Parts: sequence; C-alpha cells; structure tokens
Amino acid sequence: MWQKIRAFTIVEVLLVVFLISLLYVSFANININYNPKDKLVTNDNICYEFRKIIDNPNDLISLIIYEGESGEIVSQFLQNGLESKAKLKFKINYENIFTFDANSDLIEKNFKDIIIGSKSYKVLYRFEAFNGGYCTKYAYMIKDKYFIQYPFENSSLPFDNDAIKKEISF
Repeated sequence: MWQKIRAFTIVEVLLVVFLISLLYVSFANININYNPKDKLVTNDNICYEFRKIIDNPNDLISLIIYEGESGEIVSQFLQNGLESKAKLKFKINYENIFTFDANSDLIEKNFKDIIIGSKSYKVLYRFEAFNGGYCTKYAYMIKDKYFIQYPFENSSLPFDNDAIKKEISF
C-alpha cells in the first residue's frame, strides 16, 4: 500500500544550501578584492610604482614612515597632500638610507620631522614622486650591498661606493 519514498529532509537541504552559499561568498570576496595591479612596493621599485599612479604633471605622491607616539611605526601614503586610497602594499627597508655629500661620500640621510596637529614626529623614511615622475634620489644598503635609486630610473641600481670614490678622486 504505502511506498516508502527516499528523500532528503528539509534540514539536510538547508544545510547544503547554507554550505554552498558560504563557499560562494568566500570565493566571491577573493575575486572582488583581487587586483593583478596590486603589487608589493619595495625600495627597488618604489619610483616606478609611484610614477604609475601620477595622473597629471602637478601630482605629488609621498610615502612617509614615522615613529608614532608610543614608538610604533606608522606609514602614511599621500597624494597631493591628502591620504590616498591606492591599494599599495609597502615593504620598505627604511634603515640604512643614505645620501651623498659634496665629496660623494655616503652619509646617513636625516629626514625632517613631520608635524601632525600640534605634535612633531621623527620621520624614518620619506619618498616623493612629483613633477611628471621625478623621484627622490637616495642610496640604501641591504645585506652589505649598496643600491642607488636614481630619480628617473624604474628600479634601483647596484653600485660600489669605493669604486665611485676612486673615479672621482683620480
């Protein structure tokens, strides 16, 4: 008389729908947030990445890394003086930054303090790109090798500080 019908219960159906929707939402978020242009900005490619952001020759792009009130390291990315929403990830080695003196000797670069509100903070690193792509010139050392970031280069170039001194002193 009665045939036994094999079917899923409502609880099983709701559980499967919930799991599928959970997977869909998690994968949808990954795809929405993924941007192949998002790139890790390092000392080596900072000038190149900043120049890509500049829309017109009057733009000023800045990265300022400073020591906050309680000693924490704070990064501030500015476009024309305003905090920017650009999706850049920074991995900047702000230690061992140098500039050149009149004799082409490397000297440690000191940055001006930044004033926010009424407080002054010690700047550990500052990099700017402006006027049609001109970037800050500086040298840095990583693992006992020196690199120099020339203003119009796309990446840093290795150099030997002793060789430069020999060429100049002839």
